[in-house]
Amino acid sequence: MQKAKLALVKIVDRRPQNLKKKERDEQAYLELLFGKYRTALRHYLAKLLRNDDDAADLLQETYLKLIEQASLDHLETNARAYLFRVATNLVRDKARKDKVRAQGKHQSTEVTVLVSEWASPCQQAEWDQALLKVNSAIQNLKPRCQEVFILHRYRSMSYPQIAKIMGTTTRTIEREMSTAIAQLKASLGDSNE
Repeated sequence: MQKAKLALVKIVDRRPQNLKKKERDEQAYLELLFGKYRTALRHYLAKLLRNDDDAADLLQETYLKLIEQASLDHLETNARAYLFRVATNLVRDKARKDKVRAQGKHQSTEVTVLVSEWASPCQQAEWDQALLKVNSAIQNLKPRCQEVFILHRYRSMSYPQIAKIMGTTTRTIEREMSTAIAQLKASLGDSNE
C-alpha cells in the first residue's frame, strides 16, 4: 500500500511546474469563492428548500461541481452568478428526485378497495332472513330442549347451572342440548358444516 502512495507522489512530482502552479491557483480561487459566497449561497438555498440540512448538503454539492470542473477560467467573468445558477439547478434536480420518490408512495383511490364495517343492504337482508330461519327453528324445538338451548347459548349458563335451575342432572342437560343441536341442524339444512 505504501509503495502505491510513493509511486503516486512520484508521478505528481514529475508534472510540469506551471501545471502545479495553476492547480494551486485554482484551489486558492475555490477557497476564496467558498469563503466569499458561502453564507449568501446557504441562505439562498435554505430559502428555496425550507430545510437547513438540505441547504447544507446542496451547498457542498455546489462546490463539488466546481471542483469537478476541468478549468475554472470561465468563472472569472461572473463567479457569483455561476455559483447561484449551479445551486439553483441542484435544487431543481432535488425537486425532480423527490417528486419521483413521492410518486412511488402515492396510492391511487381508484385502486383502493374501501371496506365498510357495516353490512351492505343486500348482506343485511340475507342476515335478517338467516336470523328469522334460526329463530323459527328454535321455536320448533321441544319445550325442554328449547329452554336448555336458550339458557346455554343466549344466557351463557353452564350445564351444571342449568341442571340446578331445572332440578335435574348435568348428564340430562347434556343430552337435551345434543338433541336440540341435532334438531336445529336438521331443520336448518345442516348449512354450518
